[in-house]
Amino acid sequence: MEHDSAYVAAPAGRARATIAVLHPWWGLTPVMTGVCDDLAELGYVAVAPDLYGGDLASTAAEATALRGRKRTQPMWRQIVANVEHVRSQFGGGSGSAGWVFDGWALGLTAGQVGSP
Repeated sequence: MEHDSAYVAAPAGRARATIAVLHPWWGLTPVMTGVCDDLAELGYVAVAPDLYGGDLASTAAEATALRGRKRTQPMWRQIVANVEHVRSQFGGGSGSAGWVFDGWALGLTAGQVGSP
């Protein structure tokens, strides 16, 4: 994976399901990791793929630049790989929650390699 880091929060007991938490174009901010922690308290495993490899934006111009960086693979591949890795550890079903950018990230097809 190009950027294989992800934030994972798991419940203390048995997990209901794994939820992919897809960050907005600002990056994987403390707000998003907090959402993961909240989901874990509700009994879910939350995995938030870090689609920018640790970089954060503080302005719209920075966010646009991060989103537009060239990648060797589409973002959706990273998302799927992170979710599948976490599901292999915890089992159960899966779902997703996202903020605006997630639809864009998931909409990228394999034919768009080289796109953000």
